[in-house]
Formats: sequence, C-alpha cells, structure tokens
Amino acid sequence: MDESTGFDILDNIDYSDIHIVICTAHDEFALKAIQYKVVDYLMKPIEIQDLQNTIDKIRKRQEK
Repeated sequence: MDESTGFDILDNIDYSDIHIVICTAHDEFALKAIQYKVVDYLMKPIEIQDLQNTIDKIRKRQEK
C-alpha cells in the first residue's frame, strides 16, 4: 500500500453491506475503528480462537 490506510479506503467506499474486521498490530486505532462500526478489531498476531469468534459474529449477523 502507499501512504493511505485502511481507514482511508473505508472513507471512500460504500461499506454499508460489508462486515468490516480490522486486523492490525497497532492498538491506537481501536477507538477510530468503533466509528466505522467494525465487526471486530483483531490484534496481530491473531489468535485462532479470536478469528473463529469473529467469524461466528459475522455469521450471526448474516442470519438476521
């Protein structure tokens, strides 16, 4: 990627029907992620159980 961030991408697309998961090594972006109504915020290195929990959250949202 160039100088842009994942948040820059979210600012420029319609993600209303997309389940967003942030995966990062930087915990300082967690509060900003809340503004984007992300499904989850996973810290690297990602634990398998955390990833499974996130997938389960997405599946439950899709069932609604």
